[in-house]
Formats: sequence, structure tokens, C-alpha cells
Amino acid sequence: MADHLDSFNVARQMIHGPEATSSPIDPQAVRDLAGTDPTVFDQALDALYYRFASGMFESSSPGLLKRYRDFVEPWITLVGRDSAAFFRGALDAHETAWTAGMERVRWGGDPALAQSIAEKLRSGESSSVDPRTLASWLLRGQIESTYCRAHAGDTFATIRRSRHRKLLRRSSWDAGALSYLSETELAEANGGTIKPRPGASWLKLGTTDNPHSLVVSVTPEYFRAYGPALLFNAQQAPEVDLVILICTDEDTASVLSDETNEYLRALSSFNSQPLPQNLTMLAVETPEWIKDATTYFSCARLMAIPDLLKYFDSIYCLDANAVLRGNPAAFMSKTAHLTISAPASTGPLSVSPWRRFRADSVVVNHDAADSEFLDRLLDYIYRGLQTPSSYGLDRNALAYAMDRTGGADFEPLNQYSKPTMVSEFSRSRIGNFRRHNPVAA
Repeated sequence: MADHLDSFNVARQMIHGPEATSSPIDPQAVRDLAGTDPTVFDQALDALYYRFASGMFESSSPGLLKRYRDFVEPWITLVGRDSAAFFRGALDAHETAWTAGMERVRWGGDPALAQSIAEKLRSGESSSVDPRTLASWLLRGQIESTYCRAHAGDTFATIRRSRHRKLLRRSSWDAGALSYLSETELAEANGGTIKPRPGASWLKLGTTDNPHSLVVSVTPEYFRAYGPALLFNAQQAPEVDLVILICTDEDTASVLSDETNEYLRALSSFNSQPLPQNLTMLAVETPEWIKDATTYFSCARLMAIPDLLKYFDSIYCLDANAVLRGNPAAFMSKTAHLTISAPASTGPLSVSPWRRFRADSVVVNHDAADSEFLDRLLDYIYRGLQTPSSYGLDRNALAYAMDRTGGADFEPLNQYSKPTMVSEFSRSRIGNFRRHNPVAA
């Protein structure tokens, strides 16, 4: 037990980093952790890297890099793991980039500056394919994406071919590199063909004539975790429809639909308010050609846009774990003129193509049905879903559509106050469900 607690405390100190650690970590304790529980060590270092990278991109604090280097320097060279070599490479790459003016690089900014920094990184890279080189490739590819999609595509393709790509966990800051596809890769996906749209069947049809709708896509377990709040919101906001796409087979979805009706009747009886008439539920199949089911259910709400625009003037695609902090009707009325809109990053954060736009809040109206932007967005998603590594695909698809269309029909959503937010507490609901239902999860 004591050894376990010691390992836990060391890992926790690593995760908290220099911003929250009051005393230095014992280098030998870190080395022991890497030797006795390498998985925990790798996860802790990955979390530390996330803090470091997000801090560099979001705040550009000049002293941040030094604080992290001072924090890891006493122990990181003692550990002979790929994760440690990657972190060291990341520190070196960021130091090179920020010394050369990285804080002034942004998407849509000075291409000459971005290119000069990318070349500095390239010139310092080793010819050997090792984790430290991988870290430099990752930063260089993001910088290249601000001025040349072809160069960035080649760099990220090299990363995906590397045997060290396993370092890019789903939770990693740089995991989106796995789904940044070049034009050649898009053209070659599944022999150059695009698979047909997944089939869908109606489970429950709303009976309102509301012009606007919220749209979420879920798996059965996500629906059980977040469905109660979604259904309550539908009752409390009758001026806007709610469309729930359940990514599962029709039989499983039918059971969920029946239980939904039971829940709504109980809710209506409990709070003495009407049954919601603004709820539509569909069962959406998961085709065999889908390589990553988790990414698929995140993208399903975007894939359904063309069909849903036949029934609504505008729709708001959002994550199932989003919490309503206001009535969405006013927001949707204010944004009804937007053909396609999503939150856009500014400053150095916009350098990362998979953080350039957020896919958890996408607004489209009926004009999007004939938009090249939407065509490009869906083309990227369909082709990307046929590749093995597609984490962050929806965000990379938004960046691709912007690159290919020059932003025609797109407007950033930043100036509009969204009626939704995502909190750590709301994210925890899926974990709570899985903890109490280990077989279902």
C-alpha cells in the first residue's frame, strides 16, 4: 500500500507541474515510478505535456518554457522511456520556435514568418526517427498548416507512418495530427470512393413547427448518461426542437425510445408540466466501413446536416454533455442568418489546425445545403472515417473546409453569446455511468 501511495503522489506531482508544485520532486522517485509502473509514468507525463503545450499556445508566457524545463530537468534524463524523450524534444522545439517569434504566428498571419520558423525547426531535426524528432515534426506541421496545406499534410503523414505515433494518445494535445489528411490521402481513401450515408430510422417524431433545432449525436451509453438532462431541456425550451441521433442498431434504439417515453411521462407527472412535443429521435446505423466508432458518433450530427435542413431553417449541432445556461431560442433567432458558423481560435492557438475551430458548437441554416463549405466539410469527414486514426476529425474537417473555400459562407461564432457551456462536472456523468455499469460500458 505504501509503495502504491508513493507512486500516486509522485505521479500527481508530475501532473500538477511547476505551477502547483511547492517542492521539487525527488528524481529517484520519478525514476522508480518509471521502472515499476511505466504506464502511470507515461500517463502523468502526457498530462504534464498537455499543460505545457496548452500554456504555450494559449498564453505565450515567455517564462513558461523555462519553468517547465527547470521542473523536469533534474529527473527526465534519468528515464529511458520514449515519453521522456518526446517531452525533451517538445521543450527544445518550442524553445526554437518561440525564440524565433512564434508568439506572432497565427492562422491567416504572416506566411514568411511562419515559414522561417518551420525551416529553423527542420534544420535542427535529427535524421534519425526518434521521439525527440517526432515532437519537432508535430510543432513544425502545425506551423506549416498556416501557410501551406501540402507541406503540413506531408509532415503529418510522416508522423502517422512513424512507429512512435503511439505516443499520440487520444487525450494528447497533439492527437489531432492523426486525422490531418493531405489532398493525396483524401483522394486515396478507400480507393477514392466515398461511402454512402449511414441509414437512419425514425423512433420519435416531433410535432411542432419550430424553425430551429438543437442536434446531438450519442451512443446508447452516452444517451443514458446525458439523456435525462437533454430531455428535461426539451421540456423547458419548447420553442426549439431537439433532435437526438442514437448511433446504434434499431432494436437497441427502440428500447431506448420506449424508456424515453416512460421517463418523459414520469417527468411530466412529477413537475406538472406538459410532455415535450419538440423531441425527435433517430436510430443511426454504424456502417462496417467506419474505422473509429467513437469519432463516428461525434461526427454523426454533422453528417446529418443535409437531411435535417429539409425540416428546419437552422440547426445548432452541439455536444451531448453541453449544459444549457440560457434558453436557446433567442440565440438561434440571432444566428439564423449565419450560413455556417463555429467558434474560431485566435492568436497562437489558431496555429493548431485541430484547435483552429471548435466542432462542439456548429450553427448552419438552410443556405448551407448548397454551400461548398459544407460539401468540403462532409467530404473530409466521410473520407477521414475510412482511415484508422481519426481523432479530432470534425475539427480538422472544419479547418480543411476553410482552407479550400477561403471562408466563403462561414462566419466565426465568437461574437454571439452561446446558451451552452461544458463543465468538468457535466463531463463526469459518463464516468459515473461507466463506474456503475461496467458491463454496459
